[in-house]
Amino acid sequence: IIAALLKYKKCKEKLVIIPTDDYTASVVDNNKDQLKDIFLLSEIVGGEAGSLTQLMNKSIQAQIARSVGLNTAKEWNISLRNENIVIPESIVFPCFCKPPESISGYKTEMAKCENISELREYLLKMREKNANRNFLVQEFLNIDCEYELDGVCIDNNVIVPAVSKNIIVGEY
Repeated sequence: IIAALLKYKKCKEKLVIIPTDDYTASVVDNNKDQLKDIFLLSEIVGGEAGSLTQLMNKSIQAQIARSVGLNTAKEWNISLRNENIVIPESIVFPCFCKPPESISGYKTEMAKCENISELREYLLKMREKNANRNFLVQEFLNIDCEYELDGVCIDNNVIVPAVSKNIIVGEY
């Protein structure tokens, strides 16, 4: 992707890159230093390469939400790196498991677990797929609907052209 983008070096004006998913956003963000003189990019103002990708972590997003007074699900980060996976006693059931960032896993790796034995079995299965990561376990919330707010911030101006209610969401 980066090699293809670097072919635009000779353009007289900066082009705009609008990533359409977390993976391409992360690739562009992690290569910001190579691309910033050629393109207008999504970025954290004053941030270095990779700073936008760090904010894709769901635990960091929840921490920011809590810091401004929003309610969030209880959550636990569990390492899959150890032979014995340590499951905190404070986990509530049912719970919902997912990779902490979409770029470190897949939607198909999300699961609802009803009890500790289901959770342990599931985490062992995820460790077999990729042991070099953490997994996020959250309090299960029965969500009736989901809203999406898309926008852009240019300098200090925030533009939110729409808020949409998702009628159908990916289910795995």
